[in-house]
Amino acid sequence: MRWHRDPYPRVAVILDGDVLAIEYRGGSHGERVEVCPGQVEREKPGARIHRAVNVGRQPHEQITVFLLDRPDAVPQPSEE
Repeated sequence: MRWHRDPYPRVAVILDGDVLAIEYRGGSHGERVEVCPGQVEREKPGARIHRAVNVGRQPHEQITVFLLDRPDAVPQPSEE
């Protein structure tokens, strides 16, 4: 996934996958996140620039629903 930030709340539903690495811009300590199909997460907004990398043995697929405050909002602004 590209570098981005998450200014809006969202709900993620995991379809496939097992492990993601969340990397933060600037080299600060990242996170390893184990996931499983059927898992549902409500995620809060965050200004920290990051990206997710599939480091598991399975392909990763998820559906994300963004809770935007206006029709022209950008759900995950790119920070390339």
